[in-house]
Amino acid sequence: MTVVQSPQKYCFASMMDDFIIDGDSSINFAIKYKGQKILDENYCPDGNYQIRIRQLGKLCRMALWGVWYGSSETAQANVYGDFEFYINDALQQTSTIIFARLATSMKASPLITSGGALERTFSKNTRRGVPEWITLCVPANTIVESQKRVAGKLTDKKTIRVAATSFAIITLNVSSDTLYPAEEVDGYQILVGTSAFEYTIDSREANDIQVMRYKNIFDCPVTAIFRGGITQEGDNTSETADIAGITRKAMVTPKDSFTYNSGVFYKRTDYLIYHDIANAQEVSVLAEDGTWVPVIINKQSFKRYSNRTFEEVAFTLTPADPEQETLLL
Repeated sequence: MTVVQSPQKYCFASMMDDFIIDGDSSINFAIKYKGQKILDENYCPDGNYQIRIRQLGKLCRMALWGVWYGSSETAQANVYGDFEFYINDALQQTSTIIFARLATSMKASPLITSGGALERTFSKNTRRGVPEWITLCVPANTIVESQKRVAGKLTDKKTIRVAATSFAIITLNVSSDTLYPAEEVDGYQILVGTSAFEYTIDSREANDIQVMRYKNIFDCPVTAIFRGGITQEGDNTSETADIAGITRKAMVTPKDSFTYNSGVFYKRTDYLIYHDIANAQEVSVLAEDGTWVPVIINKQSFKRYSNRTFEEVAFTLTPADPEQETLLL
C-alpha cells in the first residue's frame, strides 16, 4: 500500500486534496477530530488498483463553524481545527483545516504561518458610525497593529492586540469610531505579520445608510454598507373568510419584500464583499433601534454601466420572521 496523494498540512475545506492510495486490498480509513471519529469506513481498490477518497473537505467542514462578534476580542476557535487521518488504525498525517464554503484562490499556509485576514479582498470602504469587524489569523508571538492614513500618507502605528503564546483566529472591532474616535483620518490599515488590510473612510454624503452583517465564505462575521436606498414591495397571504356577507381577514400573514441597493462603487474588489452576501447562510440587517434583524436573501442583481467603471448591487430580501418586517421600515 502506497499513499500517492493526501490533503495538505494547512488548507481550506473547499480546497482540500483527495486521498489517493495505491494497493491491491481493501483498507479501513478513519478521520478523528478532537478525539472523536467523524468517519470510519472500509474502501476497496478499483480496476486500476487505486483507492480515491473524494471530497473530504465537505465532511470536515461540517465539524467547523464561526460565531458572531461579541465584544472586545471574539475567539473563532471552531472555524478551524486539526484533523487526523488514519489508514488501518495507523496515523498517516494531521492537517489544519479552515472553514471555507466556496473555492478560493487564497492559500491557507501563509495565513497560518505568517498571519492575515480571512477576507477575499485586501481593502474595503467604511464609514463613521458603522460597525466594522475583521477576522485575523494571528501566529504565536505576533502583535496586531493599526496605522492611520492622513492626507494620503501613512503615519503612526498603534498596537490593538498584544502578542500571545499560541496561534489563534480572532475577530476584532476595527471600526473608525473605535480606533480613531476623535481624529481626522482618511483611512487606516490593520497589520498582522506580513499582511495588511486597508480601510478607506467614505465621506460622501448619503441620506439613507443601511448596514448588513453576514458570515462570509469563511463563516466569519463581516458588515456591508448600503447607501443606494431601499424599495419595498408589499404582499399579503392572509386567510380570509366571509362573515355575514362581509369578507374579513382571519389571519394576517405579511410577505413584504425589501430591496437594498449598494449605491455606486468603483472598485471591483468591493463587489466581492457584496457577492459574499448572496452566498451567506446567515444575514442580518441593522434596525434603527440597534438590533440585528435576521433576513433571507432571495435575489441578487448586479449592474455594470457601459464604461465598466461604475457598479452597483441590489439584494431582494424578506425577514426570516415575518412579524419582524416592521423593524426594517
